[in-house]
Amino acid sequence: MKKQDILNLKLNPTDKPDYYYLVIDEYILILAFMPFYRLAIMSSVTYKKSLADYLNRLYIHNDDIRRAYLIEHDLGIVLNYRRMDQKEFEAILKNLVITLKELNIHTVDRFTKQPGVLYPAFMAEDIEIVSRQSFAKQEREHQPKKSKNTGLLSALLLGLIGSWMFAHYHKLGLIVSLSGIILGLCTFFGYLWLGERMDKKGIISSVVISAVDLLIGQVFATAISIKDGLAASTKNTMHLSIFETLPLVPHFLVEQDVVSAMVPYLALTLLLAIITILICFHFYKKAHLLKNTYILYDQR
Repeated sequence: MKKQDILNLKLNPTDKPDYYYLVIDEYILILAFMPFYRLAIMSSVTYKKSLADYLNRLYIHNDDIRRAYLIEHDLGIVLNYRRMDQKEFEAILKNLVITLKELNIHTVDRFTKQPGVLYPAFMAEDIEIVSRQSFAKQEREHQPKKSKNTGLLSALLLGLIGSWMFAHYHKLGLIVSLSGIILGLCTFFGYLWLGERMDKKGIISSVVISAVDLLIGQVFATAISIKDGLAASTKNTMHLSIFETLPLVPHFLVEQDVVSAMVPYLALTLLLAIITILICFHFYKKAHLLKNTYILYDQR
């Protein structure tokens, strides 16, 4: 049996990729397609030892069932649908619902563990079975624990790693521009570390912070060059620290020759940082497109 054969059973799609739900009589079943031709059939139900025994027998007597469990109120059957035909799959669903009825099992709210009028819902990152009251409560109580300001601070601080690399290896020439990749990674994940979820504002903030950290790196790179230049001109008789040469940096940065020499390095490094941030955002958006989303599927 192919995936499309299962979808032809008129499964109801959810906003989470490869997750569907099926309502049979009063029972709500969540179906999730997984790698290697596996399919999980899940639900939240009242717990009974007799139901756990039924699932154990199902696992023992059916070679296509990879796992069958009842843990507290979580029911699950994981099977290999590639090895089944459509009739076998439909029989498993039918017999499961018949067993639930015979054992007087009810679908229950994922949070309150109580039966009632329930609906499948997309809660943050999971598909849950909830009542309207639980859905409203969870949605109301969901508050971001992070703020944009702390995200900016963590991006700035973590981005200093890229600044240090730019300053420390500036003598390598254009190769130092590769530090822009590290800079982009540090500011992107630094923003996510203590900040809100990444969006367009987060991208702009990461780029701006990358530019700020890069300028900090250039200041220290110039201070290191001044220090090395003074040490060479005085035949190693003058030993100054980087912080002692920092006050001299503004005098060098206003010279046209120095600025002209710096611009290509800064531009290429910042360009690599921006490209890195955009690539990270592409994969982040693909993986977190629906994160922290609350949707109630009202099938009645």
